Amino acid sequence: MKKRKRLGNFRFCILFFISVFMTFPACSRRIEPAPDFSINFCNFPQAWTESRGKNVSVGIVSAGMEVTEDWVKKVQSLAPEADVVRIEREAFLTGENSVFEHQVILLAQPVDEADYDKAFSSIKKCREKDIVFILPAYFGPMEKDKDYSGWQEFIKKASESGAVVVGAHGTMYQLGNLSFWKKIPVDIYALHNEASGDRLWGTESLIERNLEKPSYLAAGATTLLRSKYPELSAEEVRNIFQERGRKVFWMVSDSKWRDDEDWLRAWPVLNPEVLMQKEKQLQENNHKIVETIEGSCLDAALIFGLEPMVNGQWARNALNLSKARKIATGKGVTVAILDHMFEPEDWSLKGRIVKPGSVLEGAPVFDPETGLGHGTWMAQELVRVAPDVKVMPVRFCGRGRYGEADLYIKGIEYAAQNGADIISISHQPLPSDRQDDFDRAVEEATKKGVTLVYIHYQGNRKDVVVTKPIEFAPYYNGSEYVYVIGTNFIDESKFPMTWGVSATAPLVSGVIAMMKELNPRLTPHEIREILLKSGRKLESGFQVLDAVQALRNSK
Repeated sequence: MKKRKRLGNFRFCILFFISVFMTFPACSRRIEPAPDFSINFCNFPQAWTESRGKNVSVGIVSAGMEVTEDWVKKVQSLAPEADVVRIEREAFLTGENSVFEHQVILLAQPVDEADYDKAFSSIKKCREKDIVFILPAYFGPMEKDKDYSGWQEFIKKASESGAVVVGAHGTMYQLGNLSFWKKIPVDIYALHNEASGDRLWGTESLIERNLEKPSYLAAGATTLLRSKYPELSAEEVRNIFQERGRKVFWMVSDSKWRDDEDWLRAWPVLNPEVLMQKEKQLQENNHKIVETIEGSCLDAALIFGLEPMVNGQWARNALNLSKARKIATGKGVTVAILDHMFEPEDWSLKGRIVKPGSVLEGAPVFDPETGLGHGTWMAQELVRVAPDVKVMPVRFCGRGRYGEADLYIKGIEYAAQNGADIISISHQPLPSDRQDDFDRAVEEATKKGVTLVYIHYQGNRKDVVVTKPIEFAPYYNGSEYVYVIGTNFIDESKFPMTWGVSATAPLVSGVIAMMKELNPRLTPHEIREILLKSGRKLESGFQVLDAVQALRNSK
């Protein structure tokens, strides 16, 4: 990977420091999420507090109208006040003067090898006219045993001609075919939210989606930056991407991901200290790191020098918790978390545990071999919302987190019989043929005043609270869900490892605990109805839960 350049422009440094000192702390602002996973994941809503792309013209180069229209919409969604238009690919290759009237140009479709020289000429002209030219590092899916050398040489030469080269990473921050990325100069990696799943844990596994897709995110970030700081040169913009991205080290070890497949394990870590810790752990298990590569990943907040809200801070801030906790804290309310892998000495559980139990035969509720795990994480998110709740850990599944329908039912029965006020489940949906049995258990629990919060509930009961991440609201086609932010859960040692669906249940369970503290007489049906009408409406028309509204509506 190309050695990073130092920012040498004094003018930008002055602008940057002014913006930092004139900016309120992120946690004190109301930064509304977008109903889009990529936009939230890359912190664009936070960047919009600095810029929305005004007075910047963006050209999308493509030979196909349909493709271009899609890309125009994507970039426009990231820079709402920019002027985003189509550029014919042939016009770009022939260097028509109208092409170079934009401040940002994005190549949305590849050029033929026979047209490489024309492309280099136009890219050089972009540099001469101080236009930021965005180039995807690869077009299309990767193919096994394919010779990429010709394209890799094109990328190198395009970079030398001034292009900003954009690579792709997945939601689990694993890059397929690492050897490809090591041979090209990538300025910034951007999220490919369709590239997820176990198949991408391997160092040479293939990404089966078109790798050019993430580059529209870099184009949107560039547009915001050029709008805020029109004095920045194209080269300075490229330097910012290199220096102000979220740094990732992809660490590849000689331990296998699966015994039956020839895959080496690859982990993403955020800093060299964690890298050293991982290396030490491997050595203790007779393994070693075989290679490490470094990448700069797009975070729209970072390019403006803003401190991104991490570790669920944004999700809790969107709930309006600072005000809500002045009203209630969940005191006197017990929340049962049906899960696995609880650590009783973790800060979230220590001193809060009441009547823990396991309905999984032969498995203790607290297993010293499992570590912190998913159940502990759910408890942490619950307590961060409602710090005075009591927690009832109920183990109902094994390490694979797949519980049988009978265990779901037994878990609900255990929680209801032992005094739980709320039950939170962040696990898989039940088989449809067991839905009636499950609903009968829920009915008995609700008769005791217990409210069930279940991320994958598929029945028809109007007293079960179903939570979803606002990022996926456009795909659910329903108004019966309680929406909160799902993507803002980032560990200090790694990037998000989930879509954030699990965390929505304990977040909302915490709000319900606060509601129950204020008004213990609320029924599960009333709680659900209050939650559904206690949201702030976003520009998109969807609404995100506001804890203060929910508490006011509970009195």
